[in-house]
Amino acid sequence: MAFYTNILGLVDRPDRRPFDFPGAWLFLGDQAVVHLVFQEEDRGTPRGAFDHVAFRTDDFDAVAAKLDEAGLEYKASHQPEIGMSQLFVRDPNGVRVEVSCRR
Repeated sequence: MAFYTNILGLVDRPDRRPFDFPGAWLFLGDQAVVHLVFQEEDRGTPRGAFDHVAFRTDDFDAVAAKLDEAGLEYKASHQPEIGMSQLFVRDPNGVRVEVSCRR
């Protein structure tokens, strides 16, 4: 959860329904955009056809600095022909996360 709240700035709010398993809904504004399920054991690599999740930022350098501070490896990609810069990082469960910024 710290990855999504500290690095990406999502907000953990108590709006999650009272399911019979632990977890969190993380919000961007008024929208729950990430649903986490907490598990004791490591389930290994992500399953299924899910490729990645993408977020947009207005401050590319601030997100890169947070990734650096956290010691996370990431790939930066700059696409000047479309005015876009992107960061690609894996969350602690191995899910690929893209953070893009218009430049």
